[in-house]
Amino acid sequence: MEPNSTPKQKAFLIHGTSLGVTYSVFRPSNLDYCCFNLCKDEIDNQTHTLFRWNQFDNKFTFLETINPLTTIKIFLKEREYISSYIAHKALFDAINKAKPSVIISHSLGGNYLLQTLNNFGVPDCVRKIVFLVSEMPRDLVLDNHDLIKRIDDLSLVIENYYCYYDPTLLSSYFLTGHLTSGNFGTKSKHIKNKFYPLTLSKFKDPHTSILRDKKLFEMLINR
Repeated sequence: MEPNSTPKQKAFLIHGTSLGVTYSVFRPSNLDYCCFNLCKDEIDNQTHTLFRWNQFDNKFTFLETINPLTTIKIFLKEREYISSYIAHKALFDAINKAKPSVIISHSLGGNYLLQTLNNFGVPDCVRKIVFLVSEMPRDLVLDNHDLIKRIDDLSLVIENYYCYYDPTLLSSYFLTGHLTSGNFGTKSKHIKNKFYPLTLSKFKDPHTSILRDKKLFEMLINR
């Protein structure tokens, strides 16, 4: 790469909820890489763009952390934010500036992304859009006519990776009343559903295990 040249953006990464907060001794704020640690080097050298949209940076005490209402309130407030015009415009502007070829979203970030796609679309440089165990409702479908035309023309691919036993998304149903595309696949006929078997572990969050799959990320970004 020549001196002073702008590095080519390959991937645009959109994280999920609650990553700005510190949960006592259990989990620090995760804003450095927002669980996209596989892309640490690419984020640092600006090959990839990490879009940080967290609305909270609280540091919770032990008692606040073990109270389930703490996390529920953060989730619902951030879920409310991603439905706003301000949020959609901020995400679209960031994508337009980065000009990536691939967009990858996780969890609540997928709900955020699909709403933004429907309202604003994406620039033509984007060739692939990926939802990883997304919190978006199953019946929230892609209805942006320009993007649908690009899909029909084979210049854009949109994939939804889902896992029916994702415990985090299953619990969100009781808060929102919506089955998610990340659990049961999207009903949108223009988005390809792909089952992904999350890794169940006592020590690591199954919901983020897909973000630790190096082979998957290499396939998503480089193919």
